[in-house]
Amino acid sequence: MYDQNACTSPQTIYWIGSNIDTEEAQSIFWQKLHDKLKEKNFELQPIISIDKLTTFYSQAINYGDISMYKKFTNEIFIVKNNCIHHNIDLFKCSSGYFNEVQISSLDELTPVIKRGSQTIGYFGFCKQEFEEWIRVSRPVGVDRIVPIGQTMNFSLTWDGFDLVSALSRRVTIL
Repeated sequence: MYDQNACTSPQTIYWIGSNIDTEEAQSIFWQKLHDKLKEKNFELQPIISIDKLTTFYSQAINYGDISMYKKFTNEIFIVKNNCIHHNIDLFKCSSGYFNEVQISSLDELTPVIKRGSQTIGYFGFCKQEFEEWIRVSRPVGVDRIVPIGQTMNFSLTWDGFDLVSALSRRVTIL
């Protein structure tokens, strides 16, 4: 709906698991996304195709260990990263440009998360796993950790702020 331009839109997909499990999950995930785009008659604007390629080339100049995954049409542009890059957030593009990285644990995310990181969408984890990770790792950023499909859900706590308190005026009489 937001063409991957919303602040909570996924930019990088981190896969955790064995190579076999990860490859199977990736195959299912990307195929389902492709099917959904076809169902919704998604139309990619020509300029976005150029933006995707330009973003990829800029990323390739900075990280020599990436490759383009070419299973789908240009609507889904997957950049495979062979390792976690600490400035991966600099290489974002809308309309189906995704970085993907295979990692072995949530701990590998800690150095990548910055103050500007807002939302982590997850699948295959329970809430307690993230509570433990946050308690131990204390990443610098991230205001929300929610299941995939709920990243756009609005609440009265946003970007880590209680909106009612932030937007309310209080009169104090002593």
